[in-house]
Amino acid sequence: TFEIFPSSTSGLLVRMLGSPTTVSRLFPSTLKPALKMEYICGDCGQFNAIAKGQAIRCHQCGGRIMYKKRTARPVQYEAR
Repeated sequence: TFEIFPSSTSGLLVRMLGSPTTVSRLFPSTLKPALKMEYICGDCGQFNAIAKGQAIRCHQCGGRIMYKKRTARPVQYEAR
């Protein structure tokens, strides 16, 4: 078992229980942040960033109809 606690510098400290000398440091750059997808509200047109597991609601008007924002990269399919 191990214990995790915040450090005074950026990051988290992980200490193995039973061995007080074993301490390793995890920095936020190694932790994956929650990815947020851009959605457009169907009622008011406001752009919203919604993370996985978050309620699908507009932050401006509370509407529940959301459209996924189109990707900026070109998409090309090969058809035969």
